Amino acid sequence: MPTSPTFEKRYRMLNPAQKKAVDTIDGPVMVIAGPGTGKTEILTLRIANILLKTDTRPENILALTFTEGGAYAMRKRLAELMGARAYKLNIHTFHGFCNELITRFPERFPRVVGGTPITDADQLLLIEEILGTGTYTLLRPYGDPSYYVKKILSAIQALKRDAVSDARFAEIVTEEEQRFAKIPDRYHEKGAHKNKMKGAYKDIEGKIAKNAELSQAYRAYQERLFADHHYDYDDMIVETVTALEKDADFLLQLQEEYQYILADEHQDTNNAQNRILELLASFHPSPNLFIVGDEKQAIFRFQGASLENFNYFRGKFPDVTLISLEENYRSTQRILDSAHTLIGHAAGDQALRKQLRSQSGEGEHILFARCSDNESEAAYITARVNTLVLEGISPDEIAVFYRNNNDAAPFLRALGKTETPFTLVSEQHILDDEDVVALTALLRAVSDPSDNEAVGRALFVPALAVKTLDAFRLSAYAAEHRIPLSGMLDGVSLGDAGLEDPDAIRALSGKLHQWGRVAKNKSLLETLDIVIAESGFIEYLLKEKGSLDRVDRLEHFLFIARRLTESKHRAQLADFLKHLEVIETHGIVKGGGRMPEHGVRLMTAHKSKGLEFEHVFITGAYDGHWGGRRARLSFVTPLIDSPLSGEKGSDDDERRLFYVALTRAKKSAFITYPLHGDEGKEFHPSQFISEIDPAHIKELDVRDWEKGFLEDAGRRHALPKNFGPELSEREYLRKRFLESGFSVSALNNYLDCPWKYFFRNLVRLPENPDKFALYGTVVHHALEQFFRKWKEEGKDPGAEFLMERFQFYLERVPIAAREYEEMRAKGEKALPGYYAQYHKEWNTNIQCEFPIKGVELEISMSNTTRSTRSDLEETALRSDLVLPDLENNTHRIILRGMLDKVEFLGGNKVNVVDYKTAKPKSRNVIEGNTKDSDGNYKRQLVFYKLLLDRYDDPSTSSGEPKFVMETGEIDFIEPDKKGKYHKEQFPVTKAEADALAAEVERVTEEILSFAFWDKRCVEEKCEYCKLRNAVA
Repeated sequence: MPTSPTFEKRYRMLNPAQKKAVDTIDGPVMVIAGPGTGKTEILTLRIANILLKTDTRPENILALTFTEGGAYAMRKRLAELMGARAYKLNIHTFHGFCNELITRFPERFPRVVGGTPITDADQLLLIEEILGTGTYTLLRPYGDPSYYVKKILSAIQALKRDAVSDARFAEIVTEEEQRFAKIPDRYHEKGAHKNKMKGAYKDIEGKIAKNAELSQAYRAYQERLFADHHYDYDDMIVETVTALEKDADFLLQLQEEYQYILADEHQDTNNAQNRILELLASFHPSPNLFIVGDEKQAIFRFQGASLENFNYFRGKFPDVTLISLEENYRSTQRILDSAHTLIGHAAGDQALRKQLRSQSGEGEHILFARCSDNESEAAYITARVNTLVLEGISPDEIAVFYRNNNDAAPFLRALGKTETPFTLVSEQHILDDEDVVALTALLRAVSDPSDNEAVGRALFVPALAVKTLDAFRLSAYAAEHRIPLSGMLDGVSLGDAGLEDPDAIRALSGKLHQWGRVAKNKSLLETLDIVIAESGFIEYLLKEKGSLDRVDRLEHFLFIARRLTESKHRAQLADFLKHLEVIETHGIVKGGGRMPEHGVRLMTAHKSKGLEFEHVFITGAYDGHWGGRRARLSFVTPLIDSPLSGEKGSDDDERRLFYVALTRAKKSAFITYPLHGDEGKEFHPSQFISEIDPAHIKELDVRDWEKGFLEDAGRRHALPKNFGPELSEREYLRKRFLESGFSVSALNNYLDCPWKYFFRNLVRLPENPDKFALYGTVVHHALEQFFRKWKEEGKDPGAEFLMERFQFYLERVPIAAREYEEMRAKGEKALPGYYAQYHKEWNTNIQCEFPIKGVELEISMSNTTRSTRSDLEETALRSDLVLPDLENNTHRIILRGMLDKVEFLGGNKVNVVDYKTAKPKSRNVIEGNTKDSDGNYKRQLVFYKLLLDRYDDPSTSSGEPKFVMETGEIDFIEPDKKGKYHKEQFPVTKAEADALAAEVERVTEEILSFAFWDKRCVEEKCEYCKLRNAVA
């Protein structure tokens, strides 16, 4: 290829080390390319130089990159140098290269040829089916049968990326079992535990047993893929490795074709990808193999990448030319020095970590700030961003990095209140989009118009134009009268519910049945087109703010449907909803929405790889979030350097990620973290902040700024005139609350999430009970009948009667055959043991299933609550509605409850027993004294004390309560892992009851004033918070 002026010009701009990398054409070359050292340029110019100085054809050069973006950037630069010949070069990602080989040589790939790639959701659905039809005692726990589904798939993917087939993994497990069986000291030889396995070995035995089930699932997964003519993403690479290893002629053909091989971002390759490079380069002892990478930026170990691959290269080819690029053309020296001191704390070959020299000057200090909480941190960073923009900095040159996708929310809220354009680059779960939530609710009702839960949620879909107040009234009426909501929509009882527009409800019912017939007779895509068109969904979106983005997210949702039909040509709506259920359960589909081309970038640190910005903010830098992560993987094997073994996400991996984030900055970097989390938990700074040389970092005190921010926020968040629901809806909801009052489950639901209470307890949307609730009901009924018979007959009915009652009620539960067998086995294991442990000590002076209704609690309303009247008066004067008497200082709230068992202790003293069919919990967990416990169980006992203290005996006039609750008891019906049963008894004091009464008063004020209307719970995937968006 003749030289070009463009090549000569760009070549002259290279520094000596870069020129050496471009000029060293033959033999193995390894380039250590730190951040901002121009690696893409040297890859591009080196390819051009090969064509310039040799008679090699473009087709004989293979360049492998880590991302599609990297391949695009390389080809674009080469096109500037060599024109159309650039498109003859083989520039691929590893997966793209393997797909190219499968397409060109189908006869070499009998396992995948003619097959179709399986979707992520179908992979998980396949694992669920395998677990559901096989014998998996460890990987399909009763409490959460899907718990290991995603973990199993991740383990299979990791094995494939390590080039470990299902057959080889089965051999590994067998070797583990044999090695374990030969350990001589597995059992205690004397003492109380003689002949029992030692605890440490018991743990190893359990892990091997889990691996054995994983091996069984892996084999079944591969067999099903083959039988269904599918292959997954990793199979392309696995099958390529297999073909090259087993077919010497095929390998030789490719070795002759690809005379020069280049690999970018080699530190991020996994074992299977590295094996492809090794095989292609195996013809010559000194191959023309050019590797570019930087161990300091190895951040994809969670995808199977291994640093050993990068280091292995040097050992594999002793005559390798090692070149280190040390001139940085991106960042200031201060940023580079900060990053260098940070990465110096990571394990690794320090000889490979050359101090980078900046071509951009000394620069400013790294800035660091501690903010009070997440919202304050987001607001402060937004203020700094706005200042930069006002100073003339392009928003495109500003980026906000965070550790996880979940961290984006406060920054979206804060930046969304400004005029500064921003772009969300991080992946977002499309099924969390409020329009998609609404459409999915409608589709579930279409698929089964007799499903009460689905129909109840469909009533609130905004596009259907059902009045919200009518939806409230209809749901409550159906619940109170025990009428199926689905049967009410077009029934004669519809007129009794007090609806404003019953005709709209009847019209909706007709459409649901009509669309339901369509769904059963037409294809998925036809059904979606008809429902979306006839429901007015598109018209609704186009009338709303941000309509183009909203329609774009709808299009992404429909893309999921189209993708499903590619692998299931005859898919119907029911298949799609099952597909969405898998997606929702395992959180696997990301993206959605048209991303603006310009603006401040919001993204995870992983997404920032390969990018650069003038100003970078690294947020949420607290211990346990950035560093100090100790989550362990579910499967452990002896595979060397396998992502299945050891701890997931060591501090070195996190440190490298922090290093990558820091070195994206060209001019300035700002690190922040919140002092407290959403629930008040105290945070400490990440160790990585202290690992930066103090000479390069400066802390800012933001307390005065936060004080002003909080004062301003208080003014901005005063309730506006139109805050909350419509006036007529307010009155209905207040009336509902004052009439229905509180049970302890309602109170607990409110404290978990106000919207959980709103929909479950106040509006009373129908919900289909899950198997845990059904099992609990069966056990409660069986125990109730058992103790009633004992009390009536004065003798122990025996375990046989208890089990007969359990079986009687179980037979009447509407569940699938597999769930029936699981419940039966669970009950047959739990109840006989429970009876055996306690039947000799049971108090039979009892009352079972004791209902308490009509207990009143007097609530004194605060001035804040009463003042909400002034916000409503102007609207109220123009309506026929009457406001509730909020000026009145008191309200009487009805408390109610059902006590599982009351044990009489003598006089009027009682112990209240509450059965639990969940796994036994410790006293600290029950009382809410641990990090992850909510205290609901103990609150339940205190609530019963509150009820009984106010439950008067109408036959006396003494004013004394009928019962004095001395103690409360949580009685676990399930045994622990050792087969022992537990019950925890607590004294319950008047002081605790009074404190709970104050809590009820606080919650009552929030409900009557609708102060909860703009609140969200801390649960990211809360279905009730999602549904709230459709109502408010």
